Amino acid sequence: MHAEQNAVIQAAYFGASIKDSTIYTTNFPCVMCTKILVNAGVSEIVYKDDYIDPLSREILEESGVHVRQYRPPPEAEEP
Repeated sequence: MHAEQNAVIQAAYFGASIKDSTIYTTNFPCVMCTKILVNAGVSEIVYKDDYIDPLSREILEESGVHVRQYRPPPEAEEP
């Protein structure tokens, strides 16, 4: 199970709505996780690493989900 799937399941289990939420992920979500996040009503995805599946990108664009890559502030980067 991917972290995105687990996050959606845990929210449902505890009765927490994630509609219009932001999810922070290590990698760009795969197609399966993308579909789950879109159907759960997530409105923004912030990811760190640049593993991008073209079909995932297309689904997110069509769904209107805002996607951005996390960029640490320059002072936070390691030397």
